[in-house]
Amino acid sequence: MDYQYVKNVIDTTIENADPQISTESGTITGLITSAAAVPIAGLYGYADNVGRKPFVDVCDIPDLLHHAKIKGVVIPDGMDDDELRSRMMTASRIPPSGADLFSWENNIYRATENMPGIRFRLFENSEARGMASVDVVLSHTANNTQLSNVRSALDAFRPYGLADLQTSIARPRNIELRVQVRGRAVSFQALENAIMDNYGSNGSAGIGESINETNIYGIASNFAVSTAVMSWRNQSDSSWILGGCEAIKEFKNRFSFYEQLICTRCFIEEL
Repeated sequence: MDYQYVKNVIDTTIENADPQISTESGTITGLITSAAAVPIAGLYGYADNVGRKPFVDVCDIPDLLHHAKIKGVVIPDGMDDDELRSRMMTASRIPPSGADLFSWENNIYRATENMPGIRFRLFENSEARGMASVDVVLSHTANNTQLSNVRSALDAFRPYGLADLQTSIARPRNIELRVQVRGRAVSFQALENAIMDNYGSNGSAGIGESINETNIYGIASNFAVSTAVMSWRNQSDSSWILGGCEAIKEFKNRFSFYEQLICTRCFIEEL
């Protein structure tokens, strides 16, 4: 409830009581209503802010960070406000039992917070090793020491009765991408940079994920592209394969294998 709303309510009330009284700017009554509206609006604003503080879906960001600290929810560097609120909404709905994916994710953030550049992804894998099985896959940049540290940290949080827990490092597979686009306003260099930011060696995507035209078009559509056709090839091959590139996942003797696709070069061409 802002100042203008409060002043309009006061003005309307006075004018309804006596139409002869003017509350327009410059009049004595107008000055009085303005002076009254300021503290009233301030009180309503303060009450509204206090009322929103306990609720993670509507509170301000500083209050949201305070809620995260109280609940022990780890907030990774670089997380934007929308992701932060979504993460806290999940934390509010799910009690910290340790057996759900959110709790595992929070614990892995704790285990990797001193490992800059190490990313991870979680996979539920009940088909391979039984109910409640979880696969924790670190990015290809992790080493065996870091993997061991993550395993030790997770064992401390491992809930009783969990069927199985596997931690592993994704196996890198280098590929090249060719994206043929149609769109006059597109910046080829900007589009190439955006694709590499996602799927390059330091990208945020790719652990156990395939790369398909939907992914590429989702990026390209931000650069005035109306059409994006994707092709790919292994770094050692010369022939282009039209369509998406599938990341290999295998399950052998109860052990899961996850591949991380890494784009080493990206070619942007006009259709």
